Amino acid sequence: MAFNVTSNSTTGFSVLLDVPLIETFTDDFNDNSLDTTKWDLWDVGHAVETGGELQIASVTAASYRGMQSVRTGNLTDSAVHVEVPHVLTGLTDASTCLQVAVDDQHTITLYESGGFFVAEYQIDGVWTTPATMAYGATTHRWWRIREAGGTLYYEYSADGATWSALTSVPTPFAVTAMYTMLFIGTSSTNVSTDTAIFDNVNTMPTMASSRAQYRNDQYTPIAVGGNTSGDGSTNDVWLDADVYSETPTVATTLHAEVKAVGVGFTNTATVSSTARILKQAELITARRGGSLVYDAKNKRYILFGGYNGTTRFNEVWQLTADNGYHRWSKLAPSGTPPTAKNLAASTYARGTTSGAVDKAYMVIFGGSSPSDLNEMHCLDLSTPGSEAWSTITQTNTPLVRSYLTHHMVAKSTASNTNDIYLFGGWGAARYNDLLRCTFNVNTPTAVTWTTVKANGAVGNPGIRSGTGMIYDSANDRLIITCGYNGTTYLSDVWQFAIGTSTFSQITPGGSAPAGRELPSIVYDSVNQRAIVMAGWQGNINNSRNDIYELSLESGSETWTSLHVNDLSNQSFLAYSSGAATINTDRNVMVVATMNGYDSTVKYVYALDLAVTTTSATVHSLNVIDHFRARDAAATTYDSALGEVVQIGGYGTMDDDTTITRGDHISEIWAYNPTTNTLRYAAGGPFVMPQSEGGIVIYDSANDRIIHFGGLNGGSNRTSDVWELRADAFGMYHATKLTVSGTPPNPRWLMAGCYDSVNQRLVIWGGQGVGATVLSDTWALNLTEGAETWTQLTPTGTGPTAAWQPAYSYDTANKRLYIHGGTTNAAGTTFTSQLFYLDLTTTNGAWTNTGVTGGLAVRGASMVYDSTNQRLVCFAGYDGSVVNNTIRYTSTASFTSWTTQATANTPSARRSAGWILVGGKFIVLAGRPVSGTWFSDTQSLDITALPAAWSWVNKSPSIYQVMSVAATALSVGTSYHWQSWTTSGTDSSVPQSFGGNAESAADFIVNGTTGGYIKVWGGVAFASKPIKVWDGASWVMKPLKRWNGSEWVLTPGAASGIALRDISSNTGVTVNTLGVTMPSSIQVGDLLVLVVSQTTNAATVFNAISGWTKQGEQRAGGAGYTLAVYTRVAQSGDAGGTVTSTSVNAAHYTGHLRVYSGVDQTTPLDTSAVFSELDVASFSASAPAVTVATTNAMLVAIYGIPTVAGTSLSDADWTAPAGGFSSEVVTCPATGSSNRPCTAVYDRITSGTGSQGPFEATTTQDRRWSLVTLALRPA
Repeated sequence: MAFNVTSNSTTGFSVLLDVPLIETFTDDFNDNSLDTTKWDLWDVGHAVETGGELQIASVTAASYRGMQSVRTGNLTDSAVHVEVPHVLTGLTDASTCLQVAVDDQHTITLYESGGFFVAEYQIDGVWTTPATMAYGATTHRWWRIREAGGTLYYEYSADGATWSALTSVPTPFAVTAMYTMLFIGTSSTNVSTDTAIFDNVNTMPTMASSRAQYRNDQYTPIAVGGNTSGDGSTNDVWLDADVYSETPTVATTLHAEVKAVGVGFTNTATVSSTARILKQAELITARRGGSLVYDAKNKRYILFGGYNGTTRFNEVWQLTADNGYHRWSKLAPSGTPPTAKNLAASTYARGTTSGAVDKAYMVIFGGSSPSDLNEMHCLDLSTPGSEAWSTITQTNTPLVRSYLTHHMVAKSTASNTNDIYLFGGWGAARYNDLLRCTFNVNTPTAVTWTTVKANGAVGNPGIRSGTGMIYDSANDRLIITCGYNGTTYLSDVWQFAIGTSTFSQITPGGSAPAGRELPSIVYDSVNQRAIVMAGWQGNINNSRNDIYELSLESGSETWTSLHVNDLSNQSFLAYSSGAATINTDRNVMVVATMNGYDSTVKYVYALDLAVTTTSATVHSLNVIDHFRARDAAATTYDSALGEVVQIGGYGTMDDDTTITRGDHISEIWAYNPTTNTLRYAAGGPFVMPQSEGGIVIYDSANDRIIHFGGLNGGSNRTSDVWELRADAFGMYHATKLTVSGTPPNPRWLMAGCYDSVNQRLVIWGGQGVGATVLSDTWALNLTEGAETWTQLTPTGTGPTAAWQPAYSYDTANKRLYIHGGTTNAAGTTFTSQLFYLDLTTTNGAWTNTGVTGGLAVRGASMVYDSTNQRLVCFAGYDGSVVNNTIRYTSTASFTSWTTQATANTPSARRSAGWILVGGKFIVLAGRPVSGTWFSDTQSLDITALPAAWSWVNKSPSIYQVMSVAATALSVGTSYHWQSWTTSGTDSSVPQSFGGNAESAADFIVNGTTGGYIKVWGGVAFASKPIKVWDGASWVMKPLKRWNGSEWVLTPGAASGIALRDISSNTGVTVNTLGVTMPSSIQVGDLLVLVVSQTTNAATVFNAISGWTKQGEQRAGGAGYTLAVYTRVAQSGDAGGTVTSTSVNAAHYTGHLRVYSGVDQTTPLDTSAVFSELDVASFSASAPAVTVATTNAMLVAIYGIPTVAGTSLSDADWTAPAGGFSSEVVTCPATGSSNRPCTAVYDRITSGTGSQGPFEATTTQDRRWSLVTLALRPA
């Protein structure tokens, strides 16, 4: 039996039998019947569970009434909390109490009495009151007693999320076995009574933590206090919150209140989300050949039917698309559904978007059941929740046919009618007929088909099935390409001109794609092109993953390859029979469910059609649900955020107990050990494609996560490298990196580490293409922007080739430890080898430790305990069974593994995620051989003696992201906001965003260009842009005022360029200086870095990776040099650090300026101009520049070495004339020598041509370095 041994300063050691943490004792009092398996009542009838809460009534006589927990809990590094909506009020000598107690002589209490909130503890009848404060019902709604590291905390909270300490004291006695008590009492007789209310012991009913605010793309953060750049007036500003519900199967709604700064909150929602179920009882399973449409009326994707290789479906699934976080849910339409089938034709038919005819339908024809069909149905999508099937009565019914996934399109012809076109397909034979019917949204249950072109008619495209057809609305034509004629896979292109009712073949320019059947195809009306993706050539093993663009400029159609077919390294799964549609609101191509290279899958791929470069990166759509059981998730620790990050894995669906309903996933979750919360952390709307068994590290030098390799379906491995950067709000965004050098073979389940000294990822082994077992070693240089693969050739004899070994890295000794694994492709032979790769040299050196006694398993979890110089290993699989043993071995002596019994040992498993954080061995999820998979989070403190090791099931609170959109906001107005949730009858406490005073702005709505004036709209004044007719159209113009010498932009008018933020740093006698990049930075901002040093040389400052050095300038003969660098901000820059280095160690300054509204392609309107003043002077002029663009931002930069022993501040400088502002002086503190000092000013110039020079003055007579920049507006 396992024991929990804890230190006790009073009695020595206490030995307890598996006492669980006190935080695991929970009751939400929601079942309206007191749970007597949890509680012992002191007095029957006076504690009643009713209305979802606990009520304890007083009596007139002096007495104490309440209850205590049946079992004890360990308060060590744990806590107990309770919500107290009402305390005894209006009584004499009355108390309402939360208490934890060993016995009646050792108690810890938080209570309210007489209008005071009191902390108290008792030892052997001696009562101590460390603190009291005035009680407030709102301020003190939540109470918590918490122990951590030998300190006892008495805490309170208004919302259960943000806690404040009443006081803290050294833990007064052993707290390893404590009862939880809730009670009330009166020590005097009262003439009246009252009832105290308690709720949510160690639970939270629902919570919303306001997390983020984004531009309309739901990707670009709006910094706290930042400008929306136009979004929020006509486009949405998205407000995100982390949402928790103790009943995630009950629909939850996110509410937000958005108010102008200066207007107080009223806790009345201004915007609310659609109610969402956070944990669906059932999720969609893998299938192929379904039918998919985008319901533009209700912003959602609708999927019908499909086939999983055994069963055909006639289910209807909804994938929400009203924001960047998509959710599956199964619909239950009324009416008689179509036959269960796949490979049916489908299209979306909608009336006009207003009035009585704003109706929307999904129309389905034909398909395979497996018999070929010609039935026709429509699904009324007009009102979510009231979907209804109707069978369509057909006149001149087409012949039965299938293989129709992209054979049918709709053309809107009037407010209530759509012409539906159907081409070809496969029934008794393959066809090439073109049929049309008119679908009326007001009378949708009957259509008449017309044969536009008869089967076999001269001039038709050749017969085919599995083609791709779209309606080109710009040219009023149908475009047909690809398919199979029974002999040949096709890629010819045909058009049908609707106006003339004629077919003709097109011969596009460029290189045509290989022939194929059942590709995915969509029409991109924004960029006037068709996108053709994937398809097959006769069998699953010949599926493709290439992407082509067909430009549709009439007469100049051209094929362009966007992604080459690559079956060795499958960046995304090669597939066919994938239903595709286009989200017309976001212009995104979406493919859902497909026949994968060697499996049927449920993946949802997304292609951002706003990206029109000649290469295409396929993402997964950001689909979210509750955290579910999984294995082989890539796991790392983001030390900047203090979170354990899990990426991908193989996950079960709807908590099924077998893997048959599982699939690879693309989710990102972050576990915070401090707050014991698990949150969804992938920023919408796109994420990295699904992956299992990849390797991931946190690149601390560049504040990013790097993911390599993995399995993305069946036996498909990849060698892709993805970068995941957390934005200013902690949400990760994925970018596929272009890496130099020859990459490793695609693989999964390898070992590896982050070698921070050499700034590289090192990997070893794994299982490659064709299940090849690998033993090669590779390094990925992580210099940002210059990532490069190199194969390493370590000295010594390396380990036997293996896949899924346990591994861990000793950062102090630079050793990558590798233990165990599977040594053959079939996974039937195993090793217990323990090697380490010494990475003190470039190529490394192998050492066989020779440690004996280890388990020959794969999928174990292992960490390195640097304090005790030992490896600790847990679990694993030997080909027959999984285990849950803990074993450890010394890395100082390398003798043998020791198996250690532990308390509260988790279930046996393999393929868990693992990490070591602060001495805690954290294990996440994993799977058994069969049966229920795991979604738990386990923690083992390995800093204690092994005999005292005891696991803790952390049971973290699980948070998901929900979004609401704010729009129609006033331009030029500053806003603050708060959010909360409702779930069933529960409502969370509103939580404001930003962590700032509510007199400060969370965001400011402003236009991207031009100025604004107020116009009376009949009800209120509204901001309207100023526009001028340029002869062809109305264009926005800035609003200006005369300042006495020139026209300048009015306050609040958008200049196009604005100074968003600044950051500075100084150093004394250093050759390296880091400057923090403000968290307000947004992608596309221009960053201007000014550095200076009291030194001179031919070249003082080195290049900075990813930055453009505009030049450097010495101050004549003085020992002073200044340099300027620029960079267009990228994803992940916000909150990072830019590091400047120089050739000499000297005094150093760095000043960073962040500008919004700058042209990202040509940020400088003209080259930076540098000059010097090589005579001592109190003033000097930044050089003139020639400006080509109106409303450019002039940046004047001045630098001097101070008089020895002095420093300068803003007050010592006078700005240049002409409206320059934003003065920032950067100068180290005084010392015995010269200090480098810079001053920077900026202003908008309305003119063009030569501007300047610009004279500034300071209080010291010095030599000068001078620079002028002209920034070009977007």
